Amino acid sequence: MKEGLIYISLELDLNPKIDLHTHSNASDGILSPRSLVQYAVEHGLSGIALTDHDTLAGISEAECEASKINNFIFVPGIELSTEYNNIEIHILGYHINLNDEIFRKKISIISDARTSRLNQMVSKLQNIGIEFNSDTLNNLEKIKNPGRLHLARVLKNMKVVSTIDEAFQKYLSRGSPGYFPRFKLTPNEAIHLIRMANGIPVLAHPGLIKSDELVSYLMKYPFEGIEVYYPSHSKADIQKYTSIAQKHDLLITGGSDFHAPPESGIRNNSIGYCSVPISSISKMIKKNNRLP
Repeated sequence: MKEGLIYISLELDLNPKIDLHTHSNASDGILSPRSLVQYAVEHGLSGIALTDHDTLAGISEAECEASKINNFIFVPGIELSTEYNNIEIHILGYHINLNDEIFRKKISIISDARTSRLNQMVSKLQNIGIEFNSDTLNNLEKIKNPGRLHLARVLKNMKVVSTIDEAFQKYLSRGSPGYFPRFKLTPNEAIHLIRMANGIPVLAHPGLIKSDELVSYLMKYPFEGIEVYYPSHSKADIQKYTSIAQKHDLLITGGSDFHAPPESGIRNNSIGYCSVPISSISKMIKKNNRLP
C-alpha cells in the first residue's frame, strides 16, 4: 500500500468508518479477501484491517484490491490465538512485515497444527457416532487454515445441530466430546513474534476474557494497543478499557470481528458495527513509520 494513499485518505475523510477486525475465507470468514474489501466499500466503510486467524494468506489479495479504490485505508493484520492458564487470549497484530522469515515459519507451524487439530476433532466426533460422508471429509481436507468454526458450520449443515452456538456448546468447547486442545502459543510469545516482525500487538476483545484481574495482569506485557470498541463491549466496558489505554499509553482500536454477510445465514456482527476514531489510525500509522 502506498504511504501517500493512506496519508491522503486521512486528510480527505474527517470522519472515516474504519473496521480494524475482519476475517476472510483465508481463515474462517466467508468472503474472499478481494470480496471483503468490495463489501466494505459497498457498506460505506473508508477502510478495514484484515485480521485472519493465524495466517497472512489473504493480505496480498486484499491489499491489491484496496489499492484500486481511491482513498481507501487498508491495514494488514493478523489475529493470533494464545492461551494463558487455560484461558484463551487473542492478540491482534497490525502492519506485520509480510517478508519476515521467522514470523512466516512460526505461522506455518501454527497452520499445520490447526490442520492436525481439525483431524483429531473429526475423529473424536466419529467415535461418538457422528458420520461424515466422503464429500464432507474431502471439503474439510481442502481448508488451508481450519478452525473450530469451520467444523461448527459443517455440523450445522449436516443438521447435527441447529446453530453454530449449539455446535460449540455440545461438541467443540473445552470439555465437550469433540474438543481437542490446540497448539499453545503464549501471549508473550505472540507479542514477541509481532514486535520482531515490526508489527503492533493489540489485546483483542478484552471483555471476552471475563476477568478484569487477568486483563490488568496482561497489561504488564508490551502491548501497544487494546481493542476498546467491540460489539459485545458495554458502555461501561468501553469506558474501562479507554481508561486502561490512557493509563498505559496504548492505542485505542476497535472492530466488528466480521466473518460473514447476513444473507449467509450465519449469526455474525455487521461489518463496520464498531469503528475507531481517526486519532487511532493516525497514531497507528505514525507508530509504524507510515507518516513523516
